[in-house]
Amino acid sequence: MEKIKMDKPHAGEGKTCFFSFMNASQCGAKTRKGHPCKSPAMKNGRCRMHGGKSTGPKTPEGIERIRAAHLTHGNYTQQAAADKREFRELMKLLNENMKEVEGLIQNTKISI
Repeated sequence: MEKIKMDKPHAGEGKTCFFSFMNASQCGAKTRKGHPCKSPAMKNGRCRMHGGKSTGPKTPEGIERIRAAHLTHGNYTQQAAADKREFRELMKLLNENMKEVEGLIQNTKISI
């Protein structure tokens, strides 16, 4: 990469840089003030703040990799929901059985 000597006062005395932003194409996106953005553009013609960064994975493998990376705890997965449903059903059966057992105990009071 060719170093370009900066002769401008803001570059500082004797400083060099790898890229001159003055020669780069500008982004040109409309800013919130309504003026065109003056940041250097990337390959797609926009700067890093106006669409120059990645738009995300496109292949099924890339999408699956992102999906796996974003799984934080697994509380809301389909498997977790199925486990919760099964647990509720088991608890309902347990409560019904406990009521039956309590009824049997009350009906068969043993006196000594």
